[in-house]
Amino acid sequence: DEAKIDLKAIDQAEERARQAVEAARGQKEIDPVELAKIEQILRFAAVQRMVKGRSSSGLTE
Repeated sequence: DEAKIDLKAIDQAEERARQAVEAARGQKEIDPVELAKIEQILRFAAVQRMVKGRSSSGLTE
């Protein structure tokens, strides 16, 4: 439900994930599965932001 999406929480999760990705990419021994999970968090946050933007613009049914 797009009404339940908290943009502040999305921003915080996105920032933590970005920092984790940057830190992980700087390591030689990074678990590719862990990196994929972090990148998935970033993609999910982007989708939530788009859904929230659509509902705020009145573009949803």
